[in-house]
Amino acid sequence: MPKVYIVGVSLTKIDRHFDKSIKDLVSEVYDSLIGNLKEDCFDAIVVSSALSGVIYNQLNLASIITDYLQLKDLSVYNVELGEASGASAIHLALSLVRSGIHKSVLVIGVDKLSEYPTWKANRLYSMILDSEIDFHYGISPVNYAALLTKLYMRKYEYSRNDLTYWPVLMHQNATKIPHAQLRFPITPEKALSGLTMSEPLTMYDTWPIGDGAAALLIANEDVARKYSDDLIELAGIGSSGSDLGILSRDDPLFFLNTYKAFRKALSMANIDERNIRTYEIHDNYTISAILTLEALRLAEKGGGCRFVKELSNGNVGLSINLSGGLKARGHPLGATGVYQVAEVYLQLIGKFPVGVDAEVGLAHNMTGLDFTSFITILRR
Repeated sequence: MPKVYIVGVSLTKIDRHFDKSIKDLVSEVYDSLIGNLKEDCFDAIVVSSALSGVIYNQLNLASIITDYLQLKDLSVYNVELGEASGASAIHLALSLVRSGIHKSVLVIGVDKLSEYPTWKANRLYSMILDSEIDFHYGISPVNYAALLTKLYMRKYEYSRNDLTYWPVLMHQNATKIPHAQLRFPITPEKALSGLTMSEPLTMYDTWPIGDGAAALLIANEDVARKYSDDLIELAGIGSSGSDLGILSRDDPLFFLNTYKAFRKALSMANIDERNIRTYEIHDNYTISAILTLEALRLAEKGGGCRFVKELSNGNVGLSINLSGGLKARGHPLGATGVYQVAEVYLQLIGKFPVGVDAEVGLAHNMTGLDFTSFITILRR
């Protein structure tokens, strides 16, 4: 099958951008990415956003952005799939290029959550759940994360202190990343003493409210070689979505969708998983990171906490969430999946703030607690 490449990427700093509109954020990444290229370097645009319809009362966002950027004669696509909107948009763009429908596609992910107070933003975020069941009765994703955390601690005999290694590591990683939202270190004591979100989880076990936009250009080989010598192939993709009912799953403590998507992506890329040396995973909650590491077979079932401790001590030999992850880099929902792939791209071409020795990298983006999961594998 024809190969598909990433030509370039652009990221805004994630923050509470009270002084910027969603159009301002998009303009920033667009100008940064396309400024060094020709305006006709793409023939389609895909825009991903999770909450445009409920936060800024804007449907048809892709058409609005295309018009605002004064782009002409393009095919326009809009994607919404909760937190996984970004990866979904990238997978759509890859399919459009690989099929020959388009030669190159601009992908833009954007969300702006600071228009409302935190409680309101979190309430809107909870709309990723079934509105007739969970959302209707006031159950939120963080409640489910708390239940899984308690179940995991009880089943595998971990203490609450064992769960602090991940947020401490993520904050430490983010101190080196200019586009990260929370660029400060924390101690285990601070992680435990933060505001309780849903017992036993504190605010340091989840993600901060923030705004951001990310963009990347995906192209076939003929177009890609015109614009870049740093060709990174979108080598494998996989997705899976089912079993939204966490408590009805055969094993609530195994992210089956992530595992299935991972196997599909490995098969498409035709690589051994041991070749993957850098990862950006979806850690919307501490327990999500732990269960994702187990689903990706980096740790055995029940061994995720021990793996994170070894990772914190530098004993693993892999790069995982050098960005600080959703926990500290930030999580502008519909843009996050684009951030992750862009970060892996920068790591593979040697332009990330932290040096990485890797030829193959992986990005994992999902909605909720493995409701719908996407895996994207990049290769030099």
